[in-house]
Amino acid sequence: YFKTYKRSLLKHINNEIIIEVMNNSFRVCQETQNLYIFLSDLHVFSIIMADYGEHFISQGLEVSSRLFSLLNGTNPTIIEDCLSCLINIISGLKTKAEPLIPQLKEQLLNAYRSQSPGIIIQVNRVIGSLFKNTGPMMFDILRSSVDSIVNQIDAALSQSEYSIYFFRRIHYLVFPLAQILKSIPPQEPICGQLRDHLFNQFNKVLNFFKFQDKNDQNIFLEAITFGFAAVIHASSFDVKFLRDHKMELFSIANLINS
Repeated sequence: YFKTYKRSLLKHINNEIIIEVMNNSFRVCQETQNLYIFLSDLHVFSIIMADYGEHFISQGLEVSSRLFSLLNGTNPTIIEDCLSCLINIISGLKTKAEPLIPQLKEQLLNAYRSQSPGIIIQVNRVIGSLFKNTGPMMFDILRSSVDSIVNQIDAALSQSEYSIYFFRRIHYLVFPLAQILKSIPPQEPICGQLRDHLFNQFNKVLNFFKFQDKNDQNIFLEAITFGFAAVIHASSFDVKFLRDHKMELFSIANLINS
């Protein structure tokens, strides 16, 4: 409850108080040995980092380093929590997150091996955020990242018992793929190749659109729209592609307006 209270409070306070809350949360993250107190203040810290990260670079890097040790743990809930907060911290650090990348790549590979669907989803989100914010620093794992997430989409669409978790959260697979695609300069040859591959994937997902709940529909449509926007961005120098696929690209509008 205290964590929720702090998060709500941040929406209605001025910069001076934000700095005070940030400094307090940072101090707790540094000093406390109580894991659950740490995680509570970590959420507050990460939320502030997402919006004001450029003012707290050193704190963001320091707290991220402590998170690495928790990612080596065995509690899936704690690992998911840490990965979720890491996304906010990376978003705030932007290119300043580069010093974290070598160790992050190793940590994310280990997290993938967990076979925990919840952890894998969060890893995908971290990867998408890293591509968005640090671009070229991630290009050495571009193919493996895309292949892994695409394989998860294929498994999700098979609707096997194991993959039903991914199917219900398929937007968390589409978003990072779109972020990866958008991180590549459109003039690079690999951008066109990846665009064609992912455009097929986005259309495949769209054709499996079966959500009944309105909230699920909204976030699903947001993810697909973001994916198609990345495809359009990747086609900045390829008018023929846009002309040939304009009906498919704008088919999402029918679902949005339905």
